[in-house]
Amino acid sequence: MSEIETKYLSPLEKIKKMIISPLSRKISFILLPTFISIIYYSFIATDQYFTEAKFSIKSHKDGAEIGLLGTVLGSSMGMADSDSRSVVDFIRSHDAVRLLDQSVHLRDMFRRPEADIVSRLPEKATFEDLVDYYLSRITATYDVHSGVTTLQVKTYRPEDSLALSKAILVISENIVNSFNRRAEEDSVRVARAELAFEEKRLIDIQARLRKFQVSNNELDPKSRSGAVQTIVAELEGEVAKETAKLRALETFMQPTAQQVVTQRERVKALQGQVEVQKGRLTGNNASSIVNTLYNYESLKFELNLVEKAYSSAVFSLETARISAQQQQKYVITVVEPHLAQEALYPKRIENILTTLIFSIIIIGILKLIINGIRDHFMTGIKD
Repeated sequence: MSEIETKYLSPLEKIKKMIISPLSRKISFILLPTFISIIYYSFIATDQYFTEAKFSIKSHKDGAEIGLLGTVLGSSMGMADSDSRSVVDFIRSHDAVRLLDQSVHLRDMFRRPEADIVSRLPEKATFEDLVDYYLSRITATYDVHSGVTTLQVKTYRPEDSLALSKAILVISENIVNSFNRRAEEDSVRVARAELAFEEKRLIDIQARLRKFQVSNNELDPKSRSGAVQTIVAELEGEVAKETAKLRALETFMQPTAQQVVTQRERVKALQGQVEVQKGRLTGNNASSIVNTLYNYESLKFELNLVEKAYSSAVFSLETARISAQQQQKYVITVVEPHLAQEALYPKRIENILTTLIFSIIIIGILKLIINGIRDHFMTGIKD
């Protein structure tokens, strides 16, 4: 249409021509999303209350390491860093969502009546939808330089943000405690098994020793051995004394004299008693005192060794338990979660400006794509 024809167009036709012009379409594409964003953030979007908490994971060894230039050496930083990252991963996990839904009722918290229909959790949301929504409302980040984990929570009520923050801190402490229990169980498992083995050996040797004492009808063969040795010594003394009497009688009496014969029989009887007692003491039969004492001493020696092994196992278990306790971690809350006094979200002006900027960027990208296609098409026609 020529300039003369345009000059004589009616005002309505001029407005229509302006609206459908390429520039007007671009402007409309930019302004429409921005206008929708203005309407939503000005009149529909619900206030959201923000709460922040900070915590750190420490161990009992950290204090000793500070005294030994632990700040410079940082010998336990790797383990603390690993535990902190594990806690952050747990906070973001579906397990955490399940625990929190049980304790603070996440679904109700994210479906408050005052929440707008666009931002609140849908009524028919699945568990996976709840996890995604939860992750959009909380952030947990770990700073490797300071060793501090920052937790940020946004909900529709200040008391909900506070309750959710505290609940996340509780489950974080619980998971650290579970790490401690697992580490302690791993560290003392071998020591506990060794103690159980030595305890079984001790009970077994004690039972064998008790059975031996009952079957031999004596508590300590040593005492019987000493008594028999005393009897043998006394009998040998009697034999020597009576033999001396016999020799004296034989010097002035005939060997067949009644007194000499009687004395000889007495000496012979005493010598027989000595042999009997020595047989009890050192005989070849299994019931001899020597064999009984040998078996008893073997059992006592074995019992002594097992008792020492058992004591060593008890000490090893206590040492392992103390070492595990020294390596235990605990959560220190650096910044307590607070009750928000005003809503900091959504960032209404920032979001509107972001919508405007993205609309302009998208228009620019589409313009470049269309121009490229047009140039390629025109080049093909010329060819």
